[in-house]
Amino acid sequence: MKLLITLLILTFFINPLFAQKTNVKVGSWSDPSVWNNNTIPSITDDVSLNFDIIIDVNANCQSLVLNGHNVTVNTGVQFNITGNDTATVLSAFVLLDSTLTTPFDTTIKMLFQYDNKKRNTRIDYTYYDNGVSTNLSYRSNFFYNGNDTVPYKRALTTPLLTAADDDYSNDTSFYFYANGVLTGDSAKVIENGNKVTYARKFAYYTDKIITTIKEYNGSTPNGFIATDTINITYANGNIIQQVDSTQSYIRQEFNFLYDNHINPFYNTQSKIGINNGFPFYEIELHVMDIFTKNNALEINELMGSFYSSHSILTYQYKANGYPRNVLSINDDLGEYYRGVYIYTN
Repeated sequence: MKLLITLLILTFFINPLFAQKTNVKVGSWSDPSVWNNNTIPSITDDVSLNFDIIIDVNANCQSLVLNGHNVTVNTGVQFNITGNDTATVLSAFVLLDSTLTTPFDTTIKMLFQYDNKKRNTRIDYTYYDNGVSTNLSYRSNFFYNGNDTVPYKRALTTPLLTAADDDYSNDTSFYFYANGVLTGDSAKVIENGNKVTYARKFAYYTDKIITTIKEYNGSTPNGFIATDTINITYANGNIIQQVDSTQSYIRQEFNFLYDNHINPFYNTQSKIGINNGFPFYEIELHVMDIFTKNNALEINELMGSFYSSHSILTYQYKANGYPRNVLSINDDLGEYYRGVYIYTN
């Protein structure tokens, strides 16, 4: 038996800035010649129908606009539209290089797992080369005490690498808080064959964060102590400017402009999933590195006279106000990325 979909599927406004796939004739979903770019739609794609379509294999897309056409789902296959307008929990984020074509455009994929309290318990972060996943994949597992909403421990590994590989990393970090704010962390790190132990403390002021770090390694068995002052300007719960001028020979500065929509990364632990730059930002940011309450519309980065970067970000939002797609353009670096957000309830 075949199921003919004639009911109205919720349609989404398709911003022309974002990639969209359309069918050029009547046919089956699995037939590349049916689609305008000769590639079958994937979970990250917005689909707009110009003709009737038959779903003959398990299929996914981000959104579907019927335009009055019919979708027939064959018996035994599943068809999922992932852009649920009510879901708010980020389950995946895919970063695509807009200068490349599918399937070679995938550059980074992040997968998020949660417990029954909707606490982020794991992040898998994978790099891609020409659309193929590489061995450079990070896995962060987070551990909680009781009903705490922030983790006390993170275990980071590179599950596809061994200790002999250059990018191998094994990092166990412990976190300390006061009133839900991160006040310190400590870690034992094995990276590229080196063993390092360090402890950091964060002191917060209205206009700055002072970090004190003590590091132990093979060359400093008694510990090396350093301090760093990050000057920060806040507005509406967001960092709008961050300046690090502690090191006299180089100045790092960030300036941000935001929208008024909820940032889905705000409630994930990705800010401490890959590196320990949190609670301030490190140079060369992408959208998944922004952990403030709202989504960044502009990111300006300066590092002395050696580096400057200006990114413009344009979002397409779901009906509930959460972003579905983001287009990131950085003419300074020649980077043109599209990010796709996938949610669960």
